[in-house]
Amino acid sequence: MRRAIALGLSALMCTALLSGCSRETDEGGKKVTLKVVTQFGGEDPNTELFNTMIREWENKTGNKVTNNSDKADNEWKSKVIADFTTGGEPDVMFFFNGTVAEPILDKIVTVDEIQKEDPEYGKNIRSAVMNAAGNLDAEGRPISVPMTGIAEGLFCNKTLFAQYNLELPSDWASFMKAIETFKSNGVIPIAASLGGEAHYFFDHLLLAVGGDEALAVNPTTEAEVPASWAKGLSLLKTMYDAGDFPKDTASIKGDDARIYFRRGEAAMYLDGSWFSVVDASTEGAKVTEEDVEVVPFPSYTESTNKPGTVLSGYTSGWYISRKCWDDKDKRAAAIDFVKSMSSDEGITRFAEANGGFPASDGVKVDESKMTPQKRQFDALLKAAPVTPGVLQDNLQKAAFEVYLNNATKIARGEITPEEVIREMVKENQPL
Repeated sequence: MRRAIALGLSALMCTALLSGCSRETDEGGKKVTLKVVTQFGGEDPNTELFNTMIREWENKTGNKVTNNSDKADNEWKSKVIADFTTGGEPDVMFFFNGTVAEPILDKIVTVDEIQKEDPEYGKNIRSAVMNAAGNLDAEGRPISVPMTGIAEGLFCNKTLFAQYNLELPSDWASFMKAIETFKSNGVIPIAASLGGEAHYFFDHLLLAVGGDEALAVNPTTEAEVPASWAKGLSLLKTMYDAGDFPKDTASIKGDDARIYFRRGEAAMYLDGSWFSVVDASTEGAKVTEEDVEVVPFPSYTESTNKPGTVLSGYTSGWYISRKCWDDKDKRAAAIDFVKSMSSDEGITRFAEANGGFPASDGVKVDESKMTPQKRQFDALLKAAPVTPGVLQDNLQKAAFEVYLNNATKIARGEITPEEVIREMVKENQPL
């Protein structure tokens, strides 16, 4: 009898335990695997950190992540967009905002909608960043959660400049003098891939002639195009004729251009605050952080640009796809993943890794962990009279591709800037 009672109690306890486990599973949610796509891949300075943070999140939550990240070039952007059109979109992604994201806006969930379910989602992000024009849809709703901002500048090997008794470029005359001197001494003046990564020269050459006003225009008719655009793009030929670029600039990839600079074979390189060289303790390194100084891209001789102007902005953020949102099992996990990555702690770690500028006022980056180039960018931004965002992110993808496909031809004089601009305008009609 006692055995029967004991068995009965045992059964009741098991039932209670199973019931409790069932409730815990329901409340905690089913464990899922999130497909995540970001630009934290390849040689991006965030790659190692992001992989570490993924493992930490997986261990904490019991969920899993399929990480399909890669370096953010134009081919990668197109692939991400294509995945949305074929139903292969990620659950969560860190992707560009602006017109680049327009083709997928109907397939992502706005920040406002997510905040109705979780009011803390993205709440630590500065309002001016969250509500910047490039991060809003047609109804004025934020589309992504930014983390760190970027700035762009001209990286100079000051050791090479000193070797040839040259001043760092501060205007067009000193810039061209440096180009001529380096060219005559067998040094590549600027490491650049006009065939594979010409986009930095688009914004900076327009800025060099027309200032920030030239970057505030997003023309859909030829009448709206400032005259400074054609003059700015014509400087590609001026620089090419002066021997500014590597001989294989039309065929090399962006990675190859970076190698030229890192090996000390090129004196200058135009890129963003995420670009890095090795620290001074790296044995055998050709170019270290101590050799490099970042300066604003110089203004053309006849220019309305304000000297010291630096391109900057918060051009990317976290997205949750509609497909993921509609999956009740994945929704909570996706929210938690983005909140973990974009928390003040997460942003601090990313900012220290990539040299970016935090999107939250609650983040204070330890200056001792900053690279010399990050401190230089900080100083440039503080001194800059204006810090416009890049224009290319506002142009329609097809319009900007007209420039990318013709940059080398402009440089060689095979096509005029006016012809390229005319075709760009045709392709820059709203979707």
